[in-house]
Amino acid sequence: MPVRSGGGLLVCRGATIRNSRFAIRRGLGYNGMAPGGRPGKDHKQGEAAVIASLRGHIQEKKPDAVVVDVLGVGYLLQIPLSTYYKVPEPGGEHFFLVHTHVREDQITLFGFDTRRELDIFRALISVRGCGPRTALTVLSGMETDALLQCLVRADVGGLSRIPGIGPKTAERLIFELKEKLSRYLEIPPEAAPGAEEAAPAAEAA
Repeated sequence: MPVRSGGGLLVCRGATIRNSRFAIRRGLGYNGMAPGGRPGKDHKQGEAAVIASLRGHIQEKKPDAVVVDVLGVGYLLQIPLSTYYKVPEPGGEHFFLVHTHVREDQITLFGFDTRRELDIFRALISVRGCGPRTALTVLSGMETDALLQCLVRADVGGLSRIPGIGPKTAERLIFELKEKLSRYLEIPPEAAPGAEEAAPAAEAA
């Protein structure tokens, strides 16, 4: 059910908020619009306004999802295990960075404890054939440092040990992300052993 207040429209499990002052009062991070509903300086033409963060009390907590109570509105966030371990037990307060995934038939919120997790998630879903569920599986399959090492070092075997990730998918992830995510490690992508062999295999896949 939508919740209306002062001209703002809020939809549970995903939101388009047309009043950023309302969003700030409600503990919601707001992306793309200036106060009063005018386009902000970072707003891009055609870009939907989305929830960028949430702060609230934990209502329910599971390894793959949490429900966050923000002043009486419960938000269902899909989360990776790396975030789950940092979320307090029900009743505790927590801050989440949020990716809003919009499809024709639904809006899904994905919550993360750190900017690093969020950036890796967004990089993963930019790869052809890797959707949000697969990206969560990857983030839940190993620690972020180990994941980054596998990508930058072109470790197909290491990535393939994650349930649901086969060699072809691993090669594609390495080929498309080793440079993009190498900034999180001190190892430059051009110096990563095995990087040269991974690219042709990914292209063939």
